[in-house]
Amino acid sequence: MRFVENSIYHIYNRSFNRMTVFQKPRHYEFFLHKLVTLNSITDVLAYCIMPDHFHVMVYVRQDGQATRQTAQSGQTGMQALSRRIGTVLSSYTRGLNKESNRKGSLFQPKTKSKELERLEDCVSCFHYIHRNPVKGGLVNDPREWPYSSFTEFYNNKVKVCNLSVARELLDLPRDPIVFISQYELSKDYTVELE
Repeated sequence: MRFVENSIYHIYNRSFNRMTVFQKPRHYEFFLHKLVTLNSITDVLAYCIMPDHFHVMVYVRQDGQATRQTAQSGQTGMQALSRRIGTVLSSYTRGLNKESNRKGSLFQPKTKSKELERLEDCVSCFHYIHRNPVKGGLVNDPREWPYSSFTEFYNNKVKVCNLSVARELLDLPRDPIVFISQYELSKDYTVELE
């Protein structure tokens, strides 16, 4: 994955053969704990973890924070982000493999990233990510799915996302009623997971 500073990306991956890799609430929570580590080098704007795949939307900062943190290793901040995403996936895989007494990869070999250049695309992707559990038939309302950032924005309670950066970049309303209506009116965005 290649990243450019001051850009927004949709990052996603699916398990091999659509295998359920998030089987229990503690699996989702463990993965969320790993996602939080991305915030040291980027801003997580949205996420959704589904039984066999995940979506994360990030803003790659233009500040020197990632560069300072990786200067000793000789990596750029962008390389560090790509490496950190790989670490999140491999760490989760090791944990689940150990628990399940299995070996091998859980996710497709290449995590995908799509740069979102226009504000309209960013907002559509943001809502697409939160629609996943509804479209997947897991819940009727995005507020019912505990493993997405929808409730962080709706309830204004930070768990993983940088709410203030997301609201500023995506022009998201703070008022929950307006937030829901924007979600319901947003244009459809799709991505091929394979």
